Amino acid sequence: MKKVSTLFCTIAILFQMNLLNAQCVPGFSIATSEGENLLSRCPGDGNSDLLVFNANVNLNSGVNLVYVVVDINNIILEILPSNTKDFENEPSGFRRVWAYTYTGELLAMPGDHAWSVYFSTGCWGISAKCIDILRGLNGGNLAYTDGGTERTITVGDGIADVLSFEGSNTSSSNYTYLITDENNIIVGVTDINSQNFEGAGEGVCRVWGLAYNGELYAEAGMDASNTSALADGCPGLSSNYLTVNRISGGDTGPIDDSLVELERSHIQTAKEQELYNDNEIENLSQINVFPNPAISFVKANYTVANDSETSIQLFGMTGNLIKQIQNHSFKGQNETIINVENLQKGMYFLVFENDDTVKIQRFIKH
Repeated sequence: MKKVSTLFCTIAILFQMNLLNAQCVPGFSIATSEGENLLSRCPGDGNSDLLVFNANVNLNSGVNLVYVVVDINNIILEILPSNTKDFENEPSGFRRVWAYTYTGELLAMPGDHAWSVYFSTGCWGISAKCIDILRGLNGGNLAYTDGGTERTITVGDGIADVLSFEGSNTSSSNYTYLITDENNIIVGVTDINSQNFEGAGEGVCRVWGLAYNGELYAEAGMDASNTSALADGCPGLSSNYLTVNRISGGDTGPIDDSLVELERSHIQTAKEQELYNDNEIENLSQINVFPNPAISFVKANYTVANDSETSIQLFGMTGNLIKQIQNHSFKGQNETIINVENLQKGMYFLVFENDDTVKIQRFIKH
């Protein structure tokens, strides 16, 4: 596998040297301080995943060196301020690190393609090798088979309440579903992508997906957020969960993800009518908030159709505004990191607003 990775990185640099201005010391080597170019790390196990990067290059006067973290598609995720990064609190999945030399002003930013971006106002060159980091398994995304992530059912009426769900974008053929309470304590484990909740009492439960290799250890009573204890190796929990609201009697009706009663009752601001407007969805899309649940930070990824201003507001359960961030967003994918370390445990809301488009995402703080 190491030979495959090295070959890919070599092909990549040959391709991009033809595409970009490569007069700033191209073709130098890069590795970790241990001399590695392919390594595996297990996220969420409580152990530091601090990596130190070394580039074998002699810099001329006025030439800068920077390290760039990208995803599997070589989309820039982060431009590092130094030659170190701790990947422990990053979400599961693949990461790659390139090194760039450049002159002039840095132009590249998160969301750009590492091979095709005009990296700076001067010249630039990319390392001949990259560092590939395999970070556990990808638990993918969950959704009900008929769409959405939340359902309300009536229990105790003798009518079966079978809900079907499915995981997507997973990185393992071994996949199971964890049913938990609101505190993510496991109450059931099933390999079947459907469940009859009629026999349960009133309350709220969640459904998580788990990708794993080897032996599965997950069982009732375990904490699903302690992912590393659920199976051998580096199991991956889904990036989101499904919510099942169980009530006795009453007409539940269909529930829209962005219009659930929790948001309706707690986010009472002067912009309420805009927050629940589903008609204008063109300017803002593909919103993803992770990790969820979060401990110290959340990353908010979103896509805008044009360069524009995006407001991100953080609300508490009582509708109180905790923080507001104003971003100048560039066409395509954008990313904002929000520090939540000092927040109390519970559910929070992120409200994204761009022009006349408003979206809401929820996350849990542990």
